[in-house]
Amino acid sequence: MTIAVYLWRYCLSMKFKAVCLLLLTFWASITVDAQQITIKPMADQQDLKLAQQYYRSGEYEKALAVFEKLYNNNRSNSYYYQQYLSTLLAIKELDAAKQLIENQITANPKNPAYYVDLGNIYKQRDKDDLAEAEFEKALQRIDEDLNAARKVANAFNKIEEYDYAIGTYEMARAKSNRPDIYLYELATTYNRKGDFDKTVEYYLEYSQYNPRGVQTVKNYFQRYLKTEAQYDVLQKQLYKRIQEFPNELLYPELLIWLFTQKKDFENAIIQVKALDKRFGEDGYRVFNLGKAAVTEAQYEAAKLAFQYVVDKGSGTYYVQAQSQLLRAATLQILSNPTYTNKDIAVLDSNYIAFLNEFGKNAASAETMIAHAELQTKYLYNIDAGISTLNEVIKMPSVKSGVKSQAKLLLGDYYLMQNEVWEAVLIYGQVDKAMKDDMLGEEARYKNAKLSYYIGDFPWAQTQLGVLKAATSELVANNALDLSVFITDHLGLDTTTTTMEMYARADLLFLQNKNDQALATLDSINKIYPGHALTDDILMQRANIALKARNYDAAIEYLNKILEDFSEDILADDATFKLGEIYYYYLEDKEMAMEQFQKVILDYTGSLYTVEARKHYRKLRGDLIN
Repeated sequence: MTIAVYLWRYCLSMKFKAVCLLLLTFWASITVDAQQITIKPMADQQDLKLAQQYYRSGEYEKALAVFEKLYNNNRSNSYYYQQYLSTLLAIKELDAAKQLIENQITANPKNPAYYVDLGNIYKQRDKDDLAEAEFEKALQRIDEDLNAARKVANAFNKIEEYDYAIGTYEMARAKSNRPDIYLYELATTYNRKGDFDKTVEYYLEYSQYNPRGVQTVKNYFQRYLKTEAQYDVLQKQLYKRIQEFPNELLYPELLIWLFTQKKDFENAIIQVKALDKRFGEDGYRVFNLGKAAVTEAQYEAAKLAFQYVVDKGSGTYYVQAQSQLLRAATLQILSNPTYTNKDIAVLDSNYIAFLNEFGKNAASAETMIAHAELQTKYLYNIDAGISTLNEVIKMPSVKSGVKSQAKLLLGDYYLMQNEVWEAVLIYGQVDKAMKDDMLGEEARYKNAKLSYYIGDFPWAQTQLGVLKAATSELVANNALDLSVFITDHLGLDTTTTTMEMYARADLLFLQNKNDQALATLDSINKIYPGHALTDDILMQRANIALKARNYDAAIEYLNKILEDFSEDILADDATFKLGEIYYYYLEDKEMAMEQFQKVILDYTGSLYTVEARKHYRKLRGDLIN
């Protein structure tokens, strides 16, 4: 019910009808005025959008007419003034622009930003002396009103008079006796000017006064640090500030951050160790940096970090550091294509020694899982791996996520022993326990792939169809790839025999039965020469050769794909894999760069393009954030 109705009923009840009529007439006039006030800004908003659209599309004359109208209707609106002025300048109507500014100065003589605008008109006319005179007027008025400094500096920045903008900020800081103000603004202005040294200087000073703004500063450095020279500027300034402010934690932390950005973990660890000793941090910072180094495959640096924590003796991170030290050593050895059986035996001994010292319990469960992988995949002792995983699974206090990881591997190992239904059962347990987790999605994908291995393609496709929408990008991509592979090759044959043979070879490869896998692939080529699976067979041969560390054979198969199937779907896979072989295994920098460059240039839509670009830039010597 409206207010007017309430008034009318009240008046009727009070029997003052004449007064009621007066009240309602007055209320109606207020309502009309309110509606007009409401409608007017709405109309202005529509006009503003129209003018902005004209301006963006370069139709300045049309934009000018609308902005002029908006300005004339509301001369106190600084935004309308700025838009009107910008449009006049865009069409070089300098006389009209000058008149506009002078009108503003007359109406608002205490606003010094208008003198900057007027100086810009003289600047556009190459009357530099007159321009500087107006700029000086703006600065003089700031001396009287420090609150106007930001407006004036923004006006100078807008016309790219960066030295004047810097002078404005510095004057305000000096006059106010506030060294903590305008530091961020000075940094951004120096950045616009192109003075990187000063930009870094003021960003660092801003960080000191504004700890909450440190992330903003890091974001800037991540975006703009591109060359070694720029890194050196920041590094030198950080060292200087560390000496000037020895008790300030900010600068050594930023230096550590800088080293990690450069992937220089060894120097980062030196700094972190110094902080740990100075502040008695129990090794937590060194430990976390070691974990970051592992993530970046900087295993030697990671080992230095973990060893430091271990050498501190019994403490909060002692056992974890021992475990991570073992993990880093394992990853370092296995990432080297020339590792020997002796290397694997040493790792096995180290795992046994660790578990003997710290026991088999919830705290060492993840180390036990890593040991099971070593036993199964590198010592080829599947029974030992299964036994270790079962120990983990039976522990009552192990976290559900860790237990599920153990079960996923256990399912894989059952499959390697051809115990298909045991694998189905264990994957199902993880699916049920981790329904809404990525581990559950991975379990469902493994079950779908198991259906593929045994030739149940319709059921595999049903499961893969759901997994295409998985939250895990890896699972979703893998599901899509396998689904497309099945669809493409089943559609070409009247029977599923060929696909069943290929899937069986795939399973044999997983089971480390490489000779049988090759024999099955040979059978496909003999029975069905020229089959559509030929390029896939070559790729699988390359994978088998890589597993056996026969790199020459792998290169031969991959080149065969590029020779005979250069337009097919596996061409980018083959090219990228060649790059990886030359990069990681043969350490042939030139050949690796050549292959990665081909991926970048010849296969622009490839999923490998981003990774190929990273490898190429790293090999070229670029600094990569």
